Amino acid sequence: ILDHFTTFRTFDGGLTWIEKHGAFGSSPIYQQEAVFYSNDHRIVIVGIEGAQIWETFDDGENWTLHYERLNTGGYMDIDQRPDGTLNICSSDGDLLTSFDQGQTWINYTLSPTDLERDVLRTITQTPGGTLWAGGQRNGLLYSEDHGESWNMLDTPPDIDTIHTIDF
Repeated sequence: ILDHFTTFRTFDGGLTWIEKHGAFGSSPIYQQEAVFYSNDHRIVIVGIEGAQIWETFDDGENWTLHYERLNTGGYMDIDQRPDGTLNICSSDGDLLTSFDQGQTWINYTLSPTDLERDVLRTITQTPGGTLWAGGQRNGLLYSEDHGESWNMLDTPPDIDTIHTIDF
């Protein structure tokens, strides 16, 4: 279980939980979402007080910071494609992609320099592989090239804030 500041772990199928304080160091972090490759290998994105991407290979005992952007409010959602590609959206409209299981990240939008972007809350993909990202102010973006380029949907549904997209 991921709480804002703490990770909880179970060894008995969820009957009891062990709290792990300070998994990411002494500064407070807001754990937002995670991708699990195995019991030992996982990637966690951080929201609210800066945007960070952390990784562990030893079931959360030790963590490595792979990407940090302090002038971004936070990463909101992460999506894993069948080929292992990871895509992240942020509260500042950033859209990041990793082609190597989170070791390196490419920010294709760098949205804080683009005042037209709004908060992106969710990112997902269709069974055919098209990526979709949505958020506030009726914004709905899509990518057909693993997140390297993004297009705004011309006629999105009339929704103030998109919280989840599911296909």
